[in-house]
Amino acid sequence: MHAISVDVATTDLPMCTLPLKLLKMRYRLLSHLTCGQKAKKYRAKYKKIDCVHKRNTKTLPLLPLLTISSPPPPVSTEKTKPFQINKNSVEIFYKKYFSLQLYENTIETIVVGNSHGFYGYMAEESRHEINACDPSQDLYYSYKIYDKYANAPKLKNIILFYSVFSPGYLIELSPEEWRSDLYRFFFDIPYRFSTEYEKRPVLNDLASLIADIKNAPHDFHYMGNCPHTAFNPPDTDPEARAKAHLKGAVRDENQNSYLELMAKRADEKGHGLYVVLPPYRSDYTSFLPSFEETFSALLKLKDINIISFFSDKRFSDSDFGDTDHLNENGAKKLTDLIREEINK
Repeated sequence: MHAISVDVATTDLPMCTLPLKLLKMRYRLLSHLTCGQKAKKYRAKYKKIDCVHKRNTKTLPLLPLLTISSPPPPVSTEKTKPFQINKNSVEIFYKKYFSLQLYENTIETIVVGNSHGFYGYMAEESRHEINACDPSQDLYYSYKIYDKYANAPKLKNIILFYSVFSPGYLIELSPEEWRSDLYRFFFDIPYRFSTEYEKRPVLNDLASLIADIKNAPHDFHYMGNCPHTAFNPPDTDPEARAKAHLKGAVRDENQNSYLELMAKRADEKGHGLYVVLPPYRSDYTSFLPSFEETFSALLKLKDINIISFFSDKRFSDSDFGDTDHLNENGAKKLTDLIREEINK
């Protein structure tokens, strides 16, 4: 028999017993059902997945951690596409990891979240802050980063950047799945779908690449901030961008469960948890529903300290490098405003 370890906080407990290929199919289907695109392509296949889901739901007990016996997944005959590592992204990620390790005993504020936080917050060494945000970081990995450093002796605040797509976004089921290997390699954070991922050959590739990066001179004053040198192309369609992000808002993946775990942990440790809703450029914002509809899943949570800059008139289009990422001036403005809110 083939053992599968399952974390109760995963997006959909019964679905974690399914092969990763079926999970990705389900993820894509949920993305397109509301928007109506590609739904026909997946509908017949989804019936099969949903049938397995319902059958498993009747038999699985809800335990914090359990081992489920199941047949080993069939050996795939499909050709695997060659994996290409973005060396620059790996180098930035390593520098963040290095800084978190270096400043663990003095850090007071850790910022976690996706690229909107990476581009949006300017951490300062003098304030004992580290920006641990990274492109495509989902709520699971944000929680795990916090949990890993929750016992830092001087830690006071956790700032979480929460975006339109956050409630339904899973990095392993997205085109950015390779980034999950970075969290596994550097922070030893478990994959969600361990049986599918643990033997990924990319981990060996990372070991070889990191050997070169470690030999390069290191900036001991790097606090994890974005260099603001690269943005999405100027001709990026704001409507297409907004609709793509909205798929995460409507996809029923319950990623907010990790935010609830983060809030519980922060309460236990006496840390302040601040959920930041970043601003977006006006053309992008115009294609989003109302604030209440866009963040309906988040607003249902209790006792969450939300700092919203959604449609905030203090930001103009000149503060952005693209449709939804702040440039350096915009990031400085947002950082100051967040600090003001925390210090009230």
